[in-house]
Amino acid sequence: MMGKAPPGVLMFLLVVLKMLGTAEAACSCSSSVCDFSSLNLTCVPHVLGLPTDIKICDCSSQNLTSVPQHLPTDITHLYLWSNQIATISQSDFSRYRSLEILYLHDNHISIINSKAFYHLSNLTGLSLFQNRLESLRADMFTGLGNLQKLMLSNNSIADIQGGTFKPTPQLRMLFLDYNKLTTLRADMFTGLANLGDMGLSYNNITDIQAGTFNPTPGLKFLFLSYNRIQSIPPNLFRNLLLLNINLDNNNIKMFPFEDLQLSIQTSPYLSLSLQSNQLTSLPISSYDILKSIYDINIDNNPWQCCRMVDMRFKMTGSYPFENQITCSQPDIIHGQKLIDISPEDLMSYCEDTPIVIKA
Repeated sequence: MMGKAPPGVLMFLLVVLKMLGTAEAACSCSSSVCDFSSLNLTCVPHVLGLPTDIKICDCSSQNLTSVPQHLPTDITHLYLWSNQIATISQSDFSRYRSLEILYLHDNHISIINSKAFYHLSNLTGLSLFQNRLESLRADMFTGLGNLQKLMLSNNSIADIQGGTFKPTPQLRMLFLDYNKLTTLRADMFTGLANLGDMGLSYNNITDIQAGTFNPTPGLKFLFLSYNRIQSIPPNLFRNLLLLNINLDNNNIKMFPFEDLQLSIQTSPYLSLSLQSNQLTSLPISSYDILKSIYDINIDNNPWQCCRMVDMRFKMTGSYPFENQITCSQPDIIHGQKLIDISPEDLMSYCEDTPIVIKA
């Protein structure tokens, strides 16, 4: 027969039961989900006697400064966002080898030690956005052979060491928006043959080196808007089967439309956006390519229409891009759409009009 419990223990159990009663309403605790984000608890204390088959633990918004080590070891989802964690060490996740999803966004993380995720071979999703990372190293993601989605936006990343993503060959989605990258190199993306989506918008990118996307032949969606890109190197997109390219709000003066031939041939729904750049003219050779692009936006560029007389002769008004060319020069037709000016009038306006390139 079990002996009588001491009064102090009984009182403690009553307090615990009262806490659990509150938790059930506020946290929706069950055998599959355990949400402690609204309680002043450090995640899942064993003393609470919670079910042992918990798979999801929500430890967000708890002012944690380190990864808790007392959670069930077989959890598959761990939510640690909105805490104060600054460093990820190699041993932090060694006991949670069943993890499939790990959310660490909105912390203070500036250091990820070598092989910090080494034991997480089942992980498919990792969220690290809105932290304080300044660079990515080649040993940072070792062990993440099944990772498919990696979110690194809203950090201060200025450099990606060559080979950083070699340990993540299954990566499908990579988000690096809102960082401080200035140059893109091919060795930054080595090992990403299965990558389909890449977000690089809102950086300070001025230079894209030739061959940058050679390691990513599966790339379908590429977002590079709101950077400082001035030129696109030849053949950058030639061997890619892209579905969506967004280059809005850069400083691009010329674009290699011919590099999109393969994408056009393989996808009837290609989307290309080049609005708000520094394009001044279109070569006549680009006409057939532009008319074949399903969704295109070349609006809000400083078009010098006297450089596109031959293009105007070819226009029929049947394709969307033809209505997106608004003349910046010459002054006499400033603000008018090129399609609304007859070829004959355009030639007349341009006959004695010098072309001035504005800085």
